[in-house]
Amino acid sequence: MDASKQFLSLSMTLTKTIVSAGGVVYRCDESTGPQVVLVIPVAEPERWALPKGLLDLGESIEEAALREVAEETGLQTTIESILGVSEYDFIRQYPGDSEPVAYHKTVHYFLMRHVGGELLAAANDEIAHASWVPIMQALERITFKGERDVLRIVRDRLLAHSG
Repeated sequence: MDASKQFLSLSMTLTKTIVSAGGVVYRCDESTGPQVVLVIPVAEPERWALPKGLLDLGESIEEAALREVAEETGLQTTIESILGVSEYDFIRQYPGDSEPVAYHKTVHYFLMRHVGGELLAAANDEIAHASWVPIMQALERITFKGERDVLRIVRDRLLAHSG
């Protein structure tokens, strides 16, 4: 059965909805221009991504974004604005699941200014690596189109303010 038929079959029985939040953390560097933080998840070492994660019970979307960015990068940030919301569907069989599950995921992205802290020197259980990357290079490295679209918005905003 091809993936679209499998998803349709699964989604007619059970689709789990998950919500996450994170953002584009930036700083301005005189030599390279605007830089943003990209992370490489432990579970997907071939993927460059924006820091983000699931909401905890009772947590607002903004609180989750600030917490997840701090946990994954070691940085303190402040939210400047919302950048957008991305929604997508996928099928995954996590360890312990008896069969694949269909998911509908909503991700809230914020523009976040770096205000303190240093990038984590060592990997943690979720993130293998975090790095400051010039925004033009980040656009080339980022794996998923939805996150690339968010980075384009940030590039346009930051370059409009610096030039």
